Amino acid sequence: MSVATPVGHLFFASPERPDGRVCTGVAEHIGLFCLVPSGQLGSGVVLSIVILVVVASGWRPRITAIPHWWISFSFYSTTNVVDGGDQVAAVVTFLLIPICVTDRRRWHWQSPVVTRQSARVVAHLSLVLIWIQASVLYLHASVSKLGVLEWRDGSAVWYWMMFPPFSVPEYMKPAVGFVLSHGPAVLAITWGTLAIEFFLAWCVFARQAVRMAGLVAGWTLHAAIAIALGLPGFSSIMFALLILYLVRPGDSIPRPLSFVTRLSEFFDVKMVELRVRKAERGQKVAEGS
Repeated sequence: MSVATPVGHLFFASPERPDGRVCTGVAEHIGLFCLVPSGQLGSGVVLSIVILVVVASGWRPRITAIPHWWISFSFYSTTNVVDGGDQVAAVVTFLLIPICVTDRRRWHWQSPVVTRQSARVVAHLSLVLIWIQASVLYLHASVSKLGVLEWRDGSAVWYWMMFPPFSVPEYMKPAVGFVLSHGPAVLAITWGTLAIEFFLAWCVFARQAVRMAGLVAGWTLHAAIAIALGLPGFSSIMFALLILYLVRPGDSIPRPLSFVTRLSEFFDVKMVELRVRKAERGQKVAEGS
């Protein structure tokens, strides 16, 4: 989002916030976008992009974990355009720190390496906290909607999709309007959203087959939100959260995610080849001397 969105939109000025930032509390002292001068927010955005590119590359998870959380926290705490996904990212990247700092791999694309028992316990407890957080998040999302009449009577999605500020794009309105002109379709979409959120909350206790069904249902829900309501940033964060929540250690890798296994195997092979070449060069140098 930082790449595709102008700095003036991420930190738009208003009478309440003339410099476009929310610098209060902890963020005032450690937030990246509060530490840089107000006239140089662009440099802060560039720095955040560089850090996140390094994080995404997979290099040294134990080193990049804290900068990853720092950027997520800084953006969530400072920007004027925050949504629920940014809050989720700030919390989850914080909970990932114990998992990453106990990870001894050079690249996170490599296969796991053996670590001390204490490190495995710390990492697993942190992962359990992410599972609980995700379950509570979806439970709250579903239960809180029941307090709104429009969600109970099945009409809420019609209002969300047809009226600003979260209406569907203009080019989609004729097709979406036609679908939502039928009462059963409105009921199915509205109550189906509640059902999926309840189901995802319950998946914390489910076996793998049920969790994989939840992964498909959750991705479908958030893909629809991204397309219909124009929230791709929020949905991409929720895609990642669902992977952490529903794909557990020891699970067989779902086919859509099998590329991760192939990539990990590729990196393992390349690392072995690199070590062999280094050893051969060292042997030749020793023989020459």
